[in-house]
Amino acid sequence: MKNLVVYASKTGNTKKVAIAIARSLKYELKSVDEIRNLNEVDKLIFGFYVDKGDMSDDAKRVALMIKNRKIGLFMTLGSKSNSDHAKECFLKIKNKFVENGCEILGEFYCQGAVDPNLISWMRENLRDTITEEKERNWKEASTHPDDNDLTNAVLAFENFE
Repeated sequence: MKNLVVYASKTGNTKKVAIAIARSLKYELKSVDEIRNLNEVDKLIFGFYVDKGDMSDDAKRVALMIKNRKIGLFMTLGSKSNSDHAKECFLKIKNKFVENGCEILGEFYCQGAVDPNLISWMRENLRDTITEEKERNWKEASTHPDDNDLTNAVLAFENFE
C-alpha cells in the first residue's frame, strides 16, 4: 500500500499546495490525469480547484473512485478563503464525499490565482459587470497560494492518519 496526494490543477495553484503537503508527509504525488484506480492506496489526500462552484471535471472523474475511505480534502479557488462562496463550495463538495461513505480527517482551502485566460474572457464578454472590486480581488488572488497558505496546508494535514 502507498500513501498518496492526488490533485487536479489548471493554473498550478492546487499543484503548489499538493507538492507542499506531499513533501511534508513524504507521500507520493500524482495528478488526476495519472490515476486509473486507487486500489493500492492506503492513505489519500485529494485536492482540486473550483470551477463554476464545483470540482473540475477531471477531479470529478477521480472523486467517483473515492468511496468508503478516510481521506483528506483540499481545494483552491479564486475567491477569498474566508468568503461565503468558498465555504459553501467546500461544504457542498465535502458532503458529496461524506455521502459516498468517506470520513474527512483533514481539510484545507485557500485562494488561488484566477486563470488569466478566464479573466481576459470576462473582461471582454462581461465588461459591464467587471467592477473595481472584482479587479482588486483578481489582483489579490494572483499572490496566492503564498507561503502562509502553504504552511497552513501542511499544518492541516500534519497529523493525517
